[in-house]
Amino acid sequence: MAEWLDQTFREILRDIGRDIKQYSNEERRTVAGWLKQIGKEIQNNEDRQARNEYARYIRYIVQSGADLPADFSAICTNDLEENRSSSTTLRGPCPRKDVIAQLGSRTDSEGIKEVCEQVANGEITTAAEFIFSITPYVSDRAGNFREILDKDLNFFREIVEDTVERRVQDEADVMMNTQNDIKQKFHNLTDAMLQRTMRIRQRLLEVAPRFDWAANGKNKAKIAKLITVKRNEMSGDPHVLDKLIHQVFMRGQWLKKELNRLQEENGNLQKFLNKFRLLAAERKAQESHIPKLLCKEKKILEDQLSKQRRTYKRNLETIDALYVEHHRCIKPSTSKSSVEEETLE
Repeated sequence: MAEWLDQTFREILRDIGRDIKQYSNEERRTVAGWLKQIGKEIQNNEDRQARNEYARYIRYIVQSGADLPADFSAICTNDLEENRSSSTTLRGPCPRKDVIAQLGSRTDSEGIKEVCEQVANGEITTAAEFIFSITPYVSDRAGNFREILDKDLNFFREIVEDTVERRVQDEADVMMNTQNDIKQKFHNLTDAMLQRTMRIRQRLLEVAPRFDWAANGKNKAKIAKLITVKRNEMSGDPHVLDKLIHQVFMRGQWLKKELNRLQEENGNLQKFLNKFRLLAAERKAQESHIPKLLCKEKKILEDQLSKQRRTYKRNLETIDALYVEHHRCIKPSTSKSSVEEETLE
């Protein structure tokens, strides 16, 4: 590869060489001749930029797998085609010397029109494809289009980043609050369990103060023996008052639960009552408008009836007048015809 080629053009050539395998040998030779002609040594930065832009356009066409435009095959003359037929690679120079000059500033209205028609027909569907397609036909090599596209993409990226950052922050806040709630609930349940364990332990010590719970707490036989002994001791001296207190306590717990249930049902019934009241008020308001609507419609119908009656009266008078006029016209013609008959006789 020539040393005077810049890094950008070299990368484009590597991409084209990788993706051009899908084309035929003839099309490969055409693209190779085109790239060799525009890859000659140049000193002007503007020409170098134009060369890179058109090389990007060639790369886009090759990567998309589309058909090569007609201007590619028109770059090389018949003499060059004859030289190519004798070898698989391009050896002779292309006789056209002003290829880079043709890549300069120019505007092709017909080409722009064709690209716009492709957009309207749905053949071009992306902004990048539109820019690469219209690049050869505009004077600034689609620089303004690329600048606008870059601005829009940067603006879209900013919006996406801002939205994602806010969403991530909101999700983090929600998860942090949820985690704090879980921790607080865990601490509350732990404290409640500890208190309950202490109460149970205190109760066990009260029931059997001389029983070694640490050593024999897991021995089911000794615990069963202890419970049997206590039951036998309690059977002889029943605590009626304790039993009554326990029953009253359980009854009170049940009544509390029943009260909560009734309050909840009462709240639901209150909601339904309010809803039905609103529906009744709406129905009443609708029914109050019905007599007014009927009166209004009745008045409209009466007005229409009166108009029809007046129209009928006018039409009847017109018919009578026409009837009289018709008879007037018939009588003179009849008398005139009789006079003519007498004269002829």
